[in-house]
Amino acid sequence: YTTVPDLVDESVHLVSGFMLAGYPRVIGTLWKIPDDRAREVAVRFYSHLPHQHGRLDTGNSAMALHCTIDELRKTSAGMYDPLVWTTYIHAGA
Repeated sequence: YTTVPDLVDESVHLVSGFMLAGYPRVIGTLWKIPDDRAREVAVRFYSHLPHQHGRLDTGNSAMALHCTIDELRKTSAGMYDPLVWTTYIHAGA
């Protein structure tokens, strides 16, 4: 493998890797999360995405994630443990 001297201190996160692969919007986490929480977040997230012409409108993915995180913060687990909801990130436009 080769290195570019000017980029030695740069790292590629899984989220940025997906963006480099061509995905315009990506949601990820900053650290490992339990599988049951990942499922809960995915279900809540997709319930907030609007449908257009029988397809999901991913252009509103940032707002869908915001609504999902807001719901998580209001759960009993989220109120007492910010690690429940602070790990999620949205990248893209």
